[in-house]
Amino acid sequence: MSAGIPLWRCRNCGSAFYPEPLLCPHCGGADGEPARVYEGLIEQATVVHRAVGAPAERPPRQLATVVLPGGQRVIAALDGRPERGGRVVLRESGGAILASRRRGVGPIE
Repeated sequence: MSAGIPLWRCRNCGSAFYPEPLLCPHCGGADGEPARVYEGLIEQATVVHRAVGAPAERPPRQLATVVLPGGQRVIAALDGRPERGGRVVLRESGGAILASRRRGVGPIE
């Protein structure tokens, strides 16, 4: 498990994406550099009560759309009670994005 999530930042226009694209969707640039983002804000949340192929006894799972500082959005498994506008700390584990609640609300830097 690693802190933050990896982004690909276009060296031409500065746009950042997760996962890494082949070309920048904004400017078509192919030259990028790695970046990391460590927190975001919950935009929306939902609960998945049953997943296809999962055992029936599996507990419900919360998912959230998380807005990153640059305006990008990612879907993350949410640890804790979802609250629109709530801050979350992001990490990656096994290719999945995990978000944990963080105290305080408001803009992130």
